Amino acid sequence: MKERKKRFLALIIYILCVLTISNVLLPKIINAIFSITIIFISISYFFYILLDYTNKIDIIKIEIEKLKKEIIAFLPILFTNTIINSFIMKIEPIQHLSIGQNYSYASIFSFFLIVVIKDPIQEEFIFRLLPNIFIKNEFLYITISAFVFAGIHVINSSNHSLYYINSYLLISLYLADRYYQTKDILVTISLHIFNNLLATFFLLLKLF
Repeated sequence: MKERKKRFLALIIYILCVLTISNVLLPKIINAIFSITIIFISISYFFYILLDYTNKIDIIKIEIEKLKKEIIAFLPILFTNTIINSFIMKIEPIQHLSIGQNYSYASIFSFFLIVVIKDPIQEEFIFRLLPNIFIKNEFLYITISAFVFAGIHVINSSNHSLYYINSYLLISLYLADRYYQTKDILVTISLHIFNNLLATFFLLLKLF
């Protein structure tokens, strides 16, 4: 019964998070309050994990080595995604569009905090950790996690074409798989940060 309540609560929070991020919740004041709550909870959870490692030097070393291997294994996925978007589908990677929109109204420092730090932590908490609590089937979890994550970015982009889902799908599927296999949110947060960092770097090269 306790496990069932936990799964139900995670499902409700997940739905509310998705509705909030997609700007569906009304009125706007509720949307704003819940957005702030999501940010607070996800970032607090992230720091809770980090603090749990504070006095465990050996575990920190193991975690760092694991994250290095995960990032190296992630490189072929990033390369493949870039090739597909640039030469096969011939579209601007949607993360570049999103980053460009954020950059246009934020200072470099706040832009870095939002795109490279806050967004990965918040999105991994919502789209990877939460659904894993109430979806136990591997195929369903990876599929739902990836398509909802990709779909949210399409809804919030300036171009709402479903065609743009393809820009996110490969990476979304990979992140969902890595979380399902490792059950380590730091892994997917690190990969997400690395992805946004590279996208930011290449976008800034184009801008300047």
